[in-house]
Amino acid sequence: MPRALAPLIAAALTLALGAPAGARPFTAPADDLTLAFGGALQPRVSYGRADHVMLTERFGFGLRRARVRASAAWQAVMLEFDVDLVGLAPFGLYLAIRPAENWTIRAGYFPGAQPRAMIPTGVPVIDGVERAAIAERWAGLTLGGRGRDVGIDVTWANAYVKASLWVHSGYGSRMARDGNNFWQSPSSHDATGGVDQMTPAISGALSFTPQDGLELGGFVGYNPTGVVPEGSPVDPDRSVTSWSAHAYWGPTPGSQFVRLKAEVIGLSIANHIPPGINGEAAPVDRDLIGGAGTAAVGIIPHGEVFGRFEVFDADDGAGAARYITAGVMFSPSHMKGGPFERERLTLAWAHSTRADDADHVVVLQGQWLF
Repeated sequence: MPRALAPLIAAALTLALGAPAGARPFTAPADDLTLAFGGALQPRVSYGRADHVMLTERFGFGLRRARVRASAAWQAVMLEFDVDLVGLAPFGLYLAIRPAENWTIRAGYFPGAQPRAMIPTGVPVIDGVERAAIAERWAGLTLGGRGRDVGIDVTWANAYVKASLWVHSGYGSRMARDGNNFWQSPSSHDATGGVDQMTPAISGALSFTPQDGLELGGFVGYNPTGVVPEGSPVDPDRSVTSWSAHAYWGPTPGSQFVRLKAEVIGLSIANHIPPGINGEAAPVDRDLIGGAGTAAVGIIPHGEVFGRFEVFDADDGAGAARYITAGVMFSPSHMKGGPFERERLTLAWAHSTRADDADHVVVLQGQWLF
């Protein structure tokens, strides 16, 4: 954690949890400075079965997410810091400025324009226990599972329309000095960090909410950096163009009695490696596409029954993958008159098939926001 953020985090903790007895109270440097602190915890019990080359089964306990967020707002400026306590990985560090009404500019490490089913569907309002599989497949081929990058974003929004343009490194989720975090200077005798890249990635998203509960929108992005996410095989020269479109009737769990969601995501991967490199044939370009449909009905008090069906074709000759998810969500906080997402219990079953492979997972997950 950067040293400059330590006083901010300490102050936020003091305000949120209360100062110890006899401690000197924190004094804000400006009368209109607002500090906020919050977090999310998602423990779970899971059973999994994978039938691939060999059959494996597993039962156990896990901690899906443990997030902490701190922010400071002063006039039209806000600084936010998010960290995942599972692995102590930063999930956001950026400055946001509102130069005029309806306009916001962000700079730093954060999730920008991307398919609606990915990070724009926040952790507290995921249908079930995981985001749509087609969104996770998109992330795995572009920015990585965290869906964040270093860059600058400009957003315009009013009550009905939201449009954003994100110019970013394209290197994926790692905030690493040898990747998407360009910090070098001539004093290191390596002003580029060994990276030869002149064209940044660019992404844009547009959404329209003509009435309460109804949302229509889309996304388009181009990433010419040729760097694949952390943990993936290195491909030194490729570009990815991706897009998505969605129609949501009731985007968030518990918002209305019947909710319906549909989304389609496409990717085109162009490889620019000539044949003969390392004695191998040139990689083949691919066009990938996936679709997802979700339905949820509030037929139980303070809860929902939900289901989702997805198909994703990776254009690799192995056939399309299919995903089915179903379950029930219950909100103790909603029963007490609070928000649906503040306290939530979710029992979900997920099944995926591709060629001769099959996976099954049953999860009981709790969610607490504070």
